[in-house]
Amino acid sequence: MTLLALKIRLNKSGLSEKEKDDILKNIREIEIAMCMD
Repeated sequence: MTLLALKIRLNKSGLSEKEKDDILKNIREIEIAMCMD
């Protein structure tokens, strides 16, 4: 599953805004780490 698909599923999930924020920050860090490889 792509990170974009993860973000879309996250938006449809019933999480609070803070929880979504935390997960999106983690996703961004993963994206950055993948770009540096």
